[in-house]
Amino acid sequence: MGTVFAEFDSVVEGALGSRTAERALAAAYWTFWRDLKRRVGTASGFTGLAEYLFVRFFVRALERGLAEPFVPFRLTEHTYGFRAGHAIITHDSEISRYVPSARKRKPDLCIFAEHDNGARLVAAAQIKIYVAAPANLKSDLGCLRLLGRDSDALLFQILLAKPSVDQVTALRAFCSDEFSHRAFVISEHELGCNASLQDAISMLLQKLREA
Repeated sequence: MGTVFAEFDSVVEGALGSRTAERALAAAYWTFWRDLKRRVGTASGFTGLAEYLFVRFFVRALERGLAEPFVPFRLTEHTYGFRAGHAIITHDSEISRYVPSARKRKPDLCIFAEHDNGARLVAAAQIKIYVAAPANLKSDLGCLRLLGRDSDALLFQILLAKPSVDQVTALRAFCSDEFSHRAFVISEHELGCNASLQDAISMLLQKLREA
């Protein structure tokens, strides 16, 4: 099983520092998706690889920038967070312990700066392979908006597939309204409000140093 993770981690390592890291991670996902269908007939029911690739990228890139490894710690009986110095990363975990207004919210990725008097949300991201229905994107952006209104966090919507024209309009509105200059889309498809993964890491490291 470790060999499987080593293969995926090699993709992440190869993307670190690249101006087109989001393209490399998306290409790895789509290659796996096509090969999976050839082997078992369909990719239906398979989830998790996109989240693995992008969460691992944030973990490894921030480890490099902070010069400190992230160490797992138990959040609940079945979930873990990751801590490096005062930085904390959570993945698909309920975060009300850090953001009380976010009760029952489980963003795909959150990054916090922890201090003696509590934790400050530094960034949040939602990860979507493709938007199957308008409600999917509305839910993602609604979660990010809630977190954005209760913090000065960076907000990222990560998309692998190309969105529709209506979805592009919704994404541009999200990036340009009340969260201008701190809300972005990470995608290999140019939507007019993109940030590269490399830019996202640079912004994150700056906010962690200031936190």
